[in-house]
Amino acid sequence: MRLYPLIQKLQVLSCALLMMQCVFYETISAKEIVAKLYGKPIYQEDIGANKSLDSLIIPALYKHFSEQNHIVVTESEIQAFNKKFVGFNPSKELANDSTTPQEPKIMHDMAQNLVLNWKINKALYKKYGGDVIFQQANPLEPIGAERQFLQDQEKAGSFQILNTQEHTKFFNYYLQSHHSFIIPSSEVNYDIPWWEQK
Repeated sequence: MRLYPLIQKLQVLSCALLMMQCVFYETISAKEIVAKLYGKPIYQEDIGANKSLDSLIIPALYKHFSEQNHIVVTESEIQAFNKKFVGFNPSKELANDSTTPQEPKIMHDMAQNLVLNWKINKALYKKYGGDVIFQQANPLEPIGAERQFLQDQEKAGSFQILNTQEHTKFFNYYLQSHHSFIIPSSEVNYDIPWWEQK
């Protein structure tokens, strides 16, 4: 009968040890290096509910690509985009009192990012060619060029994805079939920005 309290204590101790082990492995898992970007580690904990591996890697690769290729956005391009796409001219006074002071900056930054993205896409398409797809956020997305660019960057060692599942997830978008969204090559035109095409 004296064994029963001992067994209970051992069970409690066993549960406590198991919980400690789970916390330990969770900590190790959070510190697991899943990728490297220009030699710097990206940890599992860096990828959360609001961030994905591609959102950490691709902007850095594009930034480097745009710097290497001297791709810049001018103020006149930003104003032309705002005028054409959103009907907003930041050089004019804001007549609407309900407009917050941050809105012109937000519109400026959005236009700058979209124009830069188009210029990067244009340069990637010129270099690699490949399929171009329509999607709402980017009516002329050079999916084939993006895929080749990412594969070249991976081969060059600009980034490494060490976790097999994350590697598959990262390239999934670029490897899946986009047949229903592919734009015929005769209709692909990077000479004129997509927001100025009719």
